[in-house]
Amino acid sequence: MRLFFSVQLPTAAREHLVRVQRTIQEEFLSPVAWTPADRMHLTAKFLGEVPEDRVPEVIAAASAAELGAPFTLQIDSLLVLPPRGRLNVIAAGINLGRERLSELATVLDRTCERLGFERERRAFLPHITLARARGQLDAGAVRADLAEGVILRASRPGPKVVVGSVVLTRSERGPAGPTYTPLVTLPLPAENR
Repeated sequence: MRLFFSVQLPTAAREHLVRVQRTIQEEFLSPVAWTPADRMHLTAKFLGEVPEDRVPEVIAAASAAELGAPFTLQIDSLLVLPPRGRLNVIAAGINLGRERLSELATVLDRTCERLGFERERRAFLPHITLARARGQLDAGAVRADLAEGVILRASRPGPKVVVGSVVLTRSERGPAGPTYTPLVTLPLPAENR
């Protein structure tokens, strides 16, 4: 099964992101697939295909890891990814809480590496995917379109979100896009262990 660790977003944050999507859609006509609100999340660690018999081992290791205390984040920027070259994703970025998200991702990455999973090679960039490119887009034009006012109007800070857990999530591919199913929620302890 295809698994990842995620930070789930409360309704208020998802509603904010839908408003951001609508603002972008008003002026952005490039062919993209918009992420439905029920699929919006922050990926802390992507595991990929995991045999079902290894899932308890993953859960036990993550449960024993020092994930840190709850923290606050805020969705407060727009990103075009990658920053150069062919555009793949339009995303919402995080500045407030970014350091703690990075720490959480690092702990999960190291924990999973000890279980034999591949370590992430790229630096962690916390983001929430708002849209994925369909086909070839003129990345320069898209970045210019987004920079001309859309970013200013669409990137108003969203509500502050208290992150109190991380969720091991199953991703199942389907014709209408992926379906995400939470398998287990791991609370962040009130104090570091």
